Formats: sequence, C-alpha cells, structure tokens
Amino acid sequence: MKRLHGISPRLEARIAGVLYLFSMLLGIAAMVLIGRKIQARGGEANLVAGVLYSGLTLLLWDLFRSVSLWIRRACGYRPAQPRSA
Repeated sequence: MKRLHGISPRLEARIAGVLYLFSMLLGIAAMVLIGRKIQARGGEANLVAGVLYSGLTLLLWDLFRSVSLWIRRACGYRPAQPRSA
C-alpha cells in the first residue's frame, strides 16, 4: 500500500480518533456556552470543532481509500478518469 506522507495507518487511525474526541467535546462545550448566553466563546468553540471535524474527514478518507471499492464509493471517493476525446 502506497502512503503519501509516511505515517502508518495505525497512527493515522489514532490521530483520527483523537480528532473525533476533541471535535465532539468542543461541540458539547459550544452548546453549553451558547446555552449560558456566552455567544462569542460558544461560536469560537463551534468553529474550532468544525475545523477539527474537517481534518477528521480527510484522515478517514485517506484511511478508507485503500480498503475496498465499496467503502471508497460509500465515502464519496471517485478517482479521476481521463477524458476521452
């Protein structure tokens, strides 16, 4: 399996797990802060949670890319097809 960045799949999966945990915790913190009328801090926490979740999506896409055709299609991975003239 060809890796583009030299990180083992196990380490990449652990990083994805940590990103998932932090994004969920920050999302919960954002809900609590917005519920207590601390809008600015809640919005900041929500933004950071969204950025972490985007990174998680990219890591999971990279992990599932080499698994199977069905999982790649379920994740939305479409390899570039050369255009015929």
